[in-house]
Amino acid sequence: MSLHVTLHLAHYRQSNSAQNIIHVLSKSICMQGFIVFNLYAKYEKEFYDVFPKLVASGELKYKEHVFEGLEKMPEALIAVQKGDNTGKAVVKVL
Repeated sequence: MSLHVTLHLAHYRQSNSAQNIIHVLSKSICMQGFIVFNLYAKYEKEFYDVFPKLVASGELKYKEHVFEGLEKMPEALIAVQKGDNTGKAVVKVL
């Protein structure tokens, strides 16, 4: 049996997650994660060879939550922190 634990940064900072890590240790739960930048050098070339073609062909789709105008920056920031945005949050400055 495996248990996957995901920590979201905004939630982590607002909760007692750091204090509750003792529960993970005492139950011998295995936590595993990765930092994208640690893998960057290994996969950079392959990523830029493959992904732009997939996006251009429409095979790989992405979502953006676009906020129009610099005055929307506070709204965009709050949406990201609350998790209300869908896709990548973009503030479009005209």
